Amino acid sequence: MSLRYIYGREAPAVLDFITKRAPHMRRELWPANTMTLAVLDENDFLIAGIAWHYYNREQGTIHLSSAARSPRFGTLETIWRAYSYPFNELKCQQVLHLTPYRNNRAIDILKRLGCWYQPFPRAFGRYRDGVMLGLFEEVWRQRWEDRYVRSLRRHAHAA
Repeated sequence: MSLRYIYGREAPAVLDFITKRAPHMRRELWPANTMTLAVLDENDFLIAGIAWHYYNREQGTIHLSSAARSPRFGTLETIWRAYSYPFNELKCQQVLHLTPYRNNRAIDILKRLGCWYQPFPRAFGRYRDGVMLGLFEEVWRQRWEDRYVRSLRRHAHAA
C-alpha cells in the first residue's frame, strides 16, 4: 500500500475529518495556526488526519490529535511523520495526547508507542473523564526515529 502525505495549516478538510471521528474535538475549538497532515491512500482518498495544536514554545510541548478510517494508516513512515514535525521542526521536548478514557484502542496504541499515561478526571465535562498521554523526545528518538532511519537504509541497500 502506498500512502501520500500532505501538510497544511488549518486545512478544513483534515480538521473536519478529525472532528467527525473524535466527538470530543469540536471544530470551533481548533486554535489558529493548527498544523495538519492529511494521509491519503493510493486512490487519493483521505484515510487519516493528524493535527498539531496548542504549541507552547516556552514549555516545549504540543498536542497531537488524530483520527482514521482504518488502522492501515499506522505505518512506520506515518508514525515518523506524526512525531518528526514536533520534535525535529519545532524542537519540542514532549508531545501530548488527550483522549476520552473509554477510547481503549487509541490508549493502547499510544502506550505501545512509549507514551506515559495519566488519568484526567472531568477532562471533557463533569461526567466525561479523559486520559492524558505524552511522548518524550528521547523515547521517540530511541524507539522510533532510529527504527525509521534503519528501515530507510535497508530499503536503499535492497534497491
